Amino acid sequence: MMSKKRGEDKRFKLSGIQHVDLFVFISNILAGQLKSEVLSLDSVAKEILGYGKEEITLETVRNAEETKDYSRMIVYNRRDVELTYKLYRYFEQLLIELSRITGQTLYETSISTYGVLVENYLIKRSREFNEIIPNRPKLDEMRERSMKSYAGALVLEPEPGLYRNIAVFDFRSLYPSIIIAYNISPD
Repeated sequence: MMSKKRGEDKRFKLSGIQHVDLFVFISNILAGQLKSEVLSLDSVAKEILGYGKEEITLETVRNAEETKDYSRMIVYNRRDVELTYKLYRYFEQLLIELSRITGQTLYETSISTYGVLVENYLIKRSREFNEIIPNRPKLDEMRERSMKSYAGALVLEPEPGLYRNIAVFDFRSLYPSIIIAYNISPD
């Protein structure tokens, strides 16, 4: 097993075994299409599968520990495993297709963001267009680049008050969305 730190999260890669991080996949790729704002197993399962986790109270857990009767705990945990498996089966074809398109493993696909999926798709298709993909910058080069500053756009301070006919733009995923929508190269 190999552990790799990515940001603040730890990622685990199991040699010879494909595994999928459904929570990260749903958070990165599907959260925007879900009605639920909470991405818990219970809320996602209720929305996708129509039913959620077993209800259990802290008192039930305490009683199980005192009486050594864990049957209720087993039912609770079995339902969690069942929900996770059924959610995987629900998203399995999407994951496999994304893996096929991008050339990534199921694990890599499950932890990727839209931007990474698009980048890997473009890398995979680069030979068809006779393009050479430049190497990713090393950590030192990235630090050096981040130290440079560039003059940006003019930002005006808004005047306090009520405004009409306002348009709001969400640029959070604009870059990958433009690449996908217009089939353009990032360069």
